[in-house]
Amino acid sequence: MKDAIMGEWESEQEKTGKGIIYSHDRFYYEGDIVDSKASGEGKIIWPDKIIYRGRVADNKANGEGTLIFDGESTSIKGKWVDGEPALN
Repeated sequence: MKDAIMGEWESEQEKTGKGIIYSHDRFYYEGDIVDSKASGEGKIIWPDKIIYRGRVADNKANGEGTLIFDGESTSIKGKWVDGEPALN
């Protein structure tokens, strides 16, 4: 299956607005999209069913958000930088 991006765009050429990104074997994303990339508020789901809800930039967790494991039973809440927990 190919990667796909769908949504309601403010600009069709830049694909900016609310939408869905499906990246085969990597992730599924729904939320804000800027220039065809996940950016803003959204939800990322990886093939292993781990879910991230919160701020994203450049298709990665960036900012405040929650990583959810085991169908909501275990989670990590905090700040993320380039897809990794920010260590203070």
